[in-house]
Amino acid sequence: MTRDETFRSVCVELISLLTPLRESLESADNFSAFMWKLGWNCPSVAIPQCVSNLSVKVNDFVQKVDAFLDSSSASPDELIVILRSLLTAVGEISSVSDTSIPSTIVADEFRKEFPRQLIREAVLAYLLNNRPFVSVLLSLLGVVSIEEISGNTRPVHDEVTVDWERLFALLIGSFRHIATTYRWGESDFHGEQLLNQIANLTVAMGCSPQICELPGGTKRILARGAIHPELVQDWVLMIPICRVAWPKPETLLGVGISVIPESDADLPGLAAIVYGASGTCFEMELSEGLVARARTEGDLSGLGIFVRPGKHVEALPGLWDAADETTGSAVKATLNLELEQSYLDGSPKVLLSTGLGSVTVQTIRIVFEAKGGYQDGDDLCVECFFDRISVAITPGDSTDSFVAALLPNEGVTATIDLNVQASRSGLSFGGSGSLEVALPLHFAVGPIEVMDIKVGLKPSLSTLVFNMGGTISATLGPVNVVLKGLGLGASIDPSIPDLSIAATPPVGVGLSISAGGLFGGGFLDFDNDNKRYSGALALRFGEIALAAIGIITTKMPDGGKFSLLISICATFTPPIQLSFGFTLSGVGGLIGINRRMDVEALRTGLKAGTLGSILFPDPESLIPNAARIISDMGTAFPVQEGRYVVGPMVKLGWGSPNIITADVGIFLELPEPVKAVILGQLVTILPEKTNPQIVIRLDVLGVLEFSKRQLTFQAALYDSTVMGYPVSGDSAFLLGWGDDPRFALSLGGFHPRFTAPEPPTVFANLRRLSIDICANSSLHLTCAAYQALTPNSLQFGAQLDLHAEKAGAKLTGHLGFDTLIYFSPFSFDVTMNAKVKISYGGETFAAIEMTLWLSGPRPWVGRVKAKIKLLFITVPIKFAVTWGDETPIPIAAVDPWLDVQRVLQLRESWSSSLPAGKTMVEVLRGDMVQDEQLVLHPLGRLEVRQKVPLGMVLSRASSAPITGHNRFEIESVMVGDYEINKSTGLVPVEEFFARGQWEDLGDRALSVPSFEKMQAGVAVSTGAVQICGDPAPPINSEYETIFIDENRLSSTSGPHAVPKSMMAGVLDARIKRDARRRAGPQSRFVCKPSAFTVLEEGYSVADADSVTRSDKTNAQHISRMKADQSLCALPKASPAKACFVVPDYEVVL
Repeated sequence: MTRDETFRSVCVELISLLTPLRESLESADNFSAFMWKLGWNCPSVAIPQCVSNLSVKVNDFVQKVDAFLDSSSASPDELIVILRSLLTAVGEISSVSDTSIPSTIVADEFRKEFPRQLIREAVLAYLLNNRPFVSVLLSLLGVVSIEEISGNTRPVHDEVTVDWERLFALLIGSFRHIATTYRWGESDFHGEQLLNQIANLTVAMGCSPQICELPGGTKRILARGAIHPELVQDWVLMIPICRVAWPKPETLLGVGISVIPESDADLPGLAAIVYGASGTCFEMELSEGLVARARTEGDLSGLGIFVRPGKHVEALPGLWDAADETTGSAVKATLNLELEQSYLDGSPKVLLSTGLGSVTVQTIRIVFEAKGGYQDGDDLCVECFFDRISVAITPGDSTDSFVAALLPNEGVTATIDLNVQASRSGLSFGGSGSLEVALPLHFAVGPIEVMDIKVGLKPSLSTLVFNMGGTISATLGPVNVVLKGLGLGASIDPSIPDLSIAATPPVGVGLSISAGGLFGGGFLDFDNDNKRYSGALALRFGEIALAAIGIITTKMPDGGKFSLLISICATFTPPIQLSFGFTLSGVGGLIGINRRMDVEALRTGLKAGTLGSILFPDPESLIPNAARIISDMGTAFPVQEGRYVVGPMVKLGWGSPNIITADVGIFLELPEPVKAVILGQLVTILPEKTNPQIVIRLDVLGVLEFSKRQLTFQAALYDSTVMGYPVSGDSAFLLGWGDDPRFALSLGGFHPRFTAPEPPTVFANLRRLSIDICANSSLHLTCAAYQALTPNSLQFGAQLDLHAEKAGAKLTGHLGFDTLIYFSPFSFDVTMNAKVKISYGGETFAAIEMTLWLSGPRPWVGRVKAKIKLLFITVPIKFAVTWGDETPIPIAAVDPWLDVQRVLQLRESWSSSLPAGKTMVEVLRGDMVQDEQLVLHPLGRLEVRQKVPLGMVLSRASSAPITGHNRFEIESVMVGDYEINKSTGLVPVEEFFARGQWEDLGDRALSVPSFEKMQAGVAVSTGAVQICGDPAPPINSEYETIFIDENRLSSTSGPHAVPKSMMAGVLDARIKRDARRRAGPQSRFVCKPSAFTVLEEGYSVADADSVTRSDKTNAQHISRMKADQSLCALPKASPAKACFVVPDYEVVL
């Protein structure tokens, strides 16, 4: 059966589904009756407009379906579009206006409930008329329920509820919903309701159940131990399974079902009693190809099976019409019921068909079997056998081009046998304990080998997904390709409703290459949920090894198209010899599109070996470690739209053979804000690899963030030894400039009482530089040290730890010191500590603990704290001594003029620059510029800068008081013979200064900005300087006009046919062009909105009463420091308290 034939079968069922709805919408009377059935009072005057639109859609769809069934050239895609518009029309009812709804109907209730009622009523009517067995089965399982509803505003009606979650819960082995529906496991068990549903189901199956009186002896046995014997059910539901009408009517096999009442020990349950002859073997052909069989073994007549909540199945023989309450012993018996449908005419049943392939079956058998003694561990089982299932995969228009190249034109067909079984433990495939099974095949079709077929059923609480695929091996020249998971799949969501059938892409692709000297392999995985391809490839060509890692995401979080991350590394032996003993043994590169660098992830992974996954992964172990490498790369370079990562990698060495190797990569993240990351791995093995005495392995991470004006380096020492002793430790470096200048260097951490500078991720959890001198179960001796440097401190320390244990006795101790030195004002703090403890069995016998502190020099302070313990005696010792001058060391006053004068005379303080946004296009010859000369572009300007704030009254320089000069200004600059001042083109140049370094702030230090822009120098533009020289010679400029193809005459070609594909593109472009024209002529000239510009915060001196800018000073939009000084400079006649400093945005204009 082709795809169109499959779709024709679906169309026939759709007509059956829509026919009742179409008839209900044909006239006003029919619609009024239909609405009354659904609980709406709608007068039979006219069909409301909101529903008449739906009627048009239904009629249009039915007419299109009829035309499709009558034509062989109609396209199913058109019907799919109309069906979707039909569902859309149903959904639009929920948003109609009140005027479109009859006044006899509550509008809000109608909009909310009627669309869902339409779908439920159509589905239920279809099942009742065309699939009664399915309808009754869904009702039995509690998926479909009908409840009578009566309200004040609506007529009495039956409310239909369809809960698809219950059906999917059954598929995953959850029977909670059925138990809730019939109150199974409760005293008020709805047994009669369940028996009525079972009776309806057997009627839909073609049986003739009967209600019969329960025999007296059987009733007494069922009522044994009942709490209320008088309420015991006195009837039984008799269901015949096999009957014959000739030579006399006789039931060969049947079962009676009754309710077991509640007893003191057990909750109510069900009893099934078998009746009929023993040893039955029966077969009957019900229709063409449909055969029913029944077979019993052992004595089943009168066998009763008791099922109660929380109890094992109990079996009692001789229960039917028993003379008394006694029963015989347990019995061994087998019951087998089978229903088989065969398709033997050469046209197997099509289960699934698309343009990409099909799934067909030759025979379907449903088998119910109960076997055993009905004791603990015995089970009932229902199996459905699918014999000779054929899975055909053919390349189509939507097939991936790579997959289509591997498949032959006629496709690939595989045949398997499959069975599905349902038991007490749930639903599963035969040969597997779950809803997923792999069936090995290993058959070849030309260059294609089908290795196995995998069948999977994935139910959830809302959808049901069926997949059938296989592992296919193909050979393309020297390349062997293995596709895993290629097949067909279907997804069902009945709540929408929605059914999608499509080819499932391979979840993995394996590659194996062998061509001449090139050999190797790799794999490519596909994560369908995240739409991500990832893989690794390791190849070798002679002495060159190639390793490649790739991650491609085809679905972005924000809806973008894709992101890509690829890393390729090539290593070669012998290495290329460079100068000074260095060698080059590898090159590589990394590129990321719509990817960024996660610096924090790199910092976190520095100690976890993440760098080894990025820099030159070992080709020999690439494939086994591919999952971890891909995960590390995906974490370090996550997806982000509009960001790009690029960078080269090199593998260097020194020595012959290499005793030092370094893998280095420099990566850039673009565009703004630009970020640069340096990754490095250093390995040193001395004196040689065969006999190493020193092994150093160091991972380095450097981050340069231009937007933050910050440079950081981190290093981690791991898997290193010195003379066989393990060594480890971390280090970090920080350099910040611009608004927040900072500096810090640490080897092994900081002093315990020193707060590490920001950011905390750089200096967090730094391990001490340590060496394990002895490390075994009985003796552990470790030495650790650290050293750190900041702009105003020096820190270092070390500690020796000892742990010895033997025969239950323990000796522990440590000896160490910590030193913290501040440069300005000079001070230091030294701490020494020591401890020794002897214990046995957890009890301390002797211990000595001592701590010494020494700080100074003004004053000198010494403290001692000690404790001595011997057995149960403890002696504490504690004292402190202070001596020397307590007056702090005075800081010598400085004159900043000396530094200003010296810096202005330096060549490095003078520079030339171009205007903002301009670049230099000229190139100067090297011999034209001397080392001491400064080249100034005609459009540029001359700048001079120094490190003291200009135009401010200074009270300190760093931590030293100021003497002599406390205010500096550059009033003029001499350029040749010309003097440039403020009125002739001298402009200030500003930089950020730390205000607390130049002014005594006191308590105000917490309320003013830490860094403010102040004048650091001046600039002179070339326009302010007159340059004398020879006048420029005049030059005549003439334009030459050239005509190309001037003699060519235009002509008009005759009419010709336009291909359909070209016409589609032309029409699409025409529609878009006309849409822009209809938007109005002005829309073509609308500029993009301007970007926001963030101005630097300025301050003004304002009147305290009106908060308006004070006219007593011209201070406006200036730095906070200059505003404060302007406020202090007000004359005493105008007291400063009448004015105050505020930000510009607070000033009342």
